[in-house]
Amino acid sequence: MRKDISRRHFLSRSVALGAAGAGFSTIPASAEDHAPADAPAPKDNSIFLNAKEYFTGPGFAFLLFHNQYLGGMQGGLQMILNGDRILDSGDFYVDPRGGAQPPGQRALRRVVDRNAGTATVFGEVEGWNAGYRLLSRTDGRQISVQLQVDDAFDRQRVTEAGLRIYLYPKSYFSEACVSDAGSCVFPRQYGTRKILMGGAHQLHFAPSHPLLAFKVSRRDGTLNLVDNRQRSPQPWFTIEAPLAADSSTLEIAIVPHLQPQWRRAPVIAVSQVGYHPGQKKCAILELDPRDEVSGRVQLDCLTSEGRIERVKTLHPKPWGKFLHYQYGLVDFSDVRRPGMYFLKFRDAKAGPFKIASNVYEQAWQPALEYFLPIQMCHVEVVEGVRSWHGACHLDDARQAPPWTKWKDSYQQGP
Repeated sequence: MRKDISRRHFLSRSVALGAAGAGFSTIPASAEDHAPADAPAPKDNSIFLNAKEYFTGPGFAFLLFHNQYLGGMQGGLQMILNGDRILDSGDFYVDPRGGAQPPGQRALRRVVDRNAGTATVFGEVEGWNAGYRLLSRTDGRQISVQLQVDDAFDRQRVTEAGLRIYLYPKSYFSEACVSDAGSCVFPRQYGTRKILMGGAHQLHFAPSHPLLAFKVSRRDGTLNLVDNRQRSPQPWFTIEAPLAADSSTLEIAIVPHLQPQWRRAPVIAVSQVGYHPGQKKCAILELDPRDEVSGRVQLDCLTSEGRIERVKTLHPKPWGKFLHYQYGLVDFSDVRRPGMYFLKFRDAKAGPFKIASNVYEQAWQPALEYFLPIQMCHVEVVEGVRSWHGACHLDDARQAPPWTKWKDSYQQGP
């Protein structure tokens, strides 16, 4: 039976979020909207919807409004591919007529059906009494995202509306994008064209780069690749799928180039200050979620003659998984001899760090003499011949207007 997709379905059954950034509490609207948590997962090398309510695969993650800081390009629909954040802040967009201020969009809740492999985000167009939904699913190879706006959305008030998702520029500078409508190279600086590619049905990104390659396609309309840096170098590229004038639905497919053999390089975390000889000394290994805490860690010391001397070989102990990564602990508390040390694990290296009885004597100075004064507002901050900033925020004792969202996404109000 076909479900009702009217405004009542999109808005009346939605539960508003609490504090921004707190994430969604998964509140099912009915039994049919929430599958059992133990729904079976597909094969290891395919994309599937996990228990944390995002899509994952080898070196791949597709998040659905798990983060709420869209003003800082950290939220909405997000894609991470082989360790790089590639796509971000995907959401419904509205361009009003007559140069009016675009309305805000607010995600209300996320509903997951793991048996069907779908995750649906319900949202509203603030102040327009209209809602929309973003339904994401996977067939194990690609992510399909369907946008649907409800009947209350007034198309007469807009010049264009659709689905927009941002592409992180730095990863794709000087890389190619090819399509059925032409090709381009991502420019480092804004050129003369805002629309780098228009009217395409398929966009292939960095096809010659195995770790960055992915494809976006659309059957029911066209795609545009846009350079938004005309006024400032800060904005990103965007992939835009505009709604057809006579349609309230569109769908795009995102096909990542999965690399099952890829593993994120290990990271070794040590104290930047150093260690006192008598204290507990423990380094942390951060590994790919498919990796194992195994192997050997080498502890080396730098001698006064400039030679690197092997001190001992250590064996990391598994700690467990936290959020996305696997962690291990490396304990070298029995090393007490003062000196300058390094840790090596596979191809990763950490250091130099110091073991010394006076290691904490000057640890407070960078914070007190640099960080705190530089961050100080309301006064001019000058260091020698260098001016860090002038007297700023001189009017911030005034009450901020309620229900006004600033450029950093701060909003005053309940």
